[in-house]
Amino acid sequence: MRLSHLTLRTTQPGRIVSFYRAVLHVEVDRRDDDGGTLLLGDGQRLFVEPASVGGAGVQLWLRTGPNTLARVRRRLTDLDVEVVDDTPERVVFVDPDGRRVALHTARGGPESPTDD
Repeated sequence: MRLSHLTLRTTQPGRIVSFYRAVLHVEVDRRDDDGGTLLLGDGQRLFVEPASVGGAGVQLWLRTGPNTLARVRRRLTDLDVEVVDDTPERVVFVDPDGRRVALHTARGGPESPTDD
């Protein structure tokens, strides 16, 4: 079983779409005033939708390869994004809504060839 998609509800959908596009360097499939859809690879999507105040707060875990993890670490530094945990196998950062996001590798586990 694999993740098909994830929906983030936020009071500032445009800001969140821009943030994830900049940090993860993913393609924007759809973008409008109400949010957007980001393509994460291998058919997986991240939907961003509007929410009432206080609607944010999900922690998101994304699995990736070690080369992608290294590139995202550099972008987090370049973009001055708050990092709350950093180990060789993962980095946890905070998005503009205060949501914790973890990018991790599965040490010794299978990785999609598109991850790196």
